Amino acid sequence: MSTSTSNLPINNNTDSSSKMKQFFDTYYTKPIAFPAGESDAVLGFFTSRGYEESAAGALAATLMKQARSEVPPISVFQLLDKLKGLEQVQLSQIIIEILNYNRVPTSILANRINQDNLYDFELRNILV
Repeated sequence: MSTSTSNLPINNNTDSSSKMKQFFDTYYTKPIAFPAGESDAVLGFFTSRGYEESAAGALAATLMKQARSEVPPISVFQLLDKLKGLEQVQLSQIIIEILNYNRVPTSILANRINQDNLYDFELRNILV
């Protein structure tokens, strides 16, 4: 059954057509299943890097889905081997790119740039 998030009360309206509605609501979506070993490895990778359990789970699901959607599909373990050698800042940048690729394009994620070091020269007002 589909999950909806709302602050309205749950409507438990079950009628004879509820199974048919559920079937056609998920008609064009494929269920995605990942082996337990892969999901545990990716989850463990992100929790060992300091991410909280819920964030690590969301990142793991997104990363595994992205690895499977590549043509040809990439092994999750190969992807983790490439990510192991990165520093925390580099890992954050790559995660931001992956999350932006899998988000709705109405907004993006980014890192904050320190505005103080943006200009290495003096700014002057010129009066004419």
